[in-house]
Amino acid sequence: MRYIIYGAGAIGSGIGALLHQHGHDVVLIARGEHEKQIKINGLTVHTPDSTFNVKPHTVSHPKAIDWKDGDVVFLTMKLQDTESALEELLKYTNTNTPIISAQNGVEAERMIARKFLNVYGMVVMMSATFLDPGEVTLHSTPIRGWLNVGRYPYGLDSITKKVSSVISHSQMSSNENSQIMRLKYTKLKHNLNNALDALVGNSGRGGEVHKELNSEAEACFTAALIDIASEEEFDAIRPENFKIGKVPNHPRRGTSAWQSLARGKGIEVDYLNGEIVLLGTMHNIPTPYNKAVQELALRAVRDSLPPENSSEEEIHKLAAEYSLAFDKIIKT
Repeated sequence: MRYIIYGAGAIGSGIGALLHQHGHDVVLIARGEHEKQIKINGLTVHTPDSTFNVKPHTVSHPKAIDWKDGDVVFLTMKLQDTESALEELLKYTNTNTPIISAQNGVEAERMIARKFLNVYGMVVMMSATFLDPGEVTLHSTPIRGWLNVGRYPYGLDSITKKVSSVISHSQMSSNENSQIMRLKYTKLKHNLNNALDALVGNSGRGGEVHKELNSEAEACFTAALIDIASEEEFDAIRPENFKIGKVPNHPRRGTSAWQSLARGKGIEVDYLNGEIVLLGTMHNIPTPYNKAVQELALRAVRDSLPPENSSEEEIHKLAAEYSLAFDKIIKT
């Protein structure tokens, strides 16, 4: 079995490097200077325990791969890039190719299922930083992440068994889960903090805005009759040996959204906070805080603003305006 890591940023590079280090056949699909640096100097991985360099086969596009039976694709790009990535995959592989969404949110599996027959969801818990081409930092120890996998929308098969085993023997942890989307919806709730972190930094974690984001999400899940894993259930499957450590000279930075703003890249807020806004619209649930965070995050990308360019006060103010707007919509 060969593992094609499509979208080798922080998470994709981390997964690919660990699989390659442990003897598995890996191809990275990376872009721009990151691809060039890996081809020339290899991929350097910093961890709390060591720094190592690997040189997996790396290409810039699916057309550069000699596709064959046994290939499994991990999608690890940002959600906003998924649709175009799938269009490119269809040109060079077939609809039976197993596609695993190792991404945030819950939309990618639906996108994949419109085009491919064998669709898998993966909950990825991996603290990774990617700011410089050719380098990635993995902040946890002794294992580097935990990646549970299952068929979409539910079920298990030989692919989930093999992938889970391979990951578990590559300094990561993985279990099969036949109801993987229950976990992914819980992870979605956690990721509502991504854009908030990008806007205001660590000060937003656990604050009033964070609580409002979660409260709106829970109301939407209830109205939509979406069954999600409880926090207790989610915590129970977290491996005890997944701990955040200190990496010398490579401090842990913000969330993936924070890193995207720092690198001047787009963010996936439309598929995280925007997913809650969508559910709210469908089920007549006001979501002013998720809408406010979504708008301010998109403004930051549009205006090329750096991370931590806003404040909780600004979010509260905009959320109040949206709250009035939602009231008018609901009353009409």
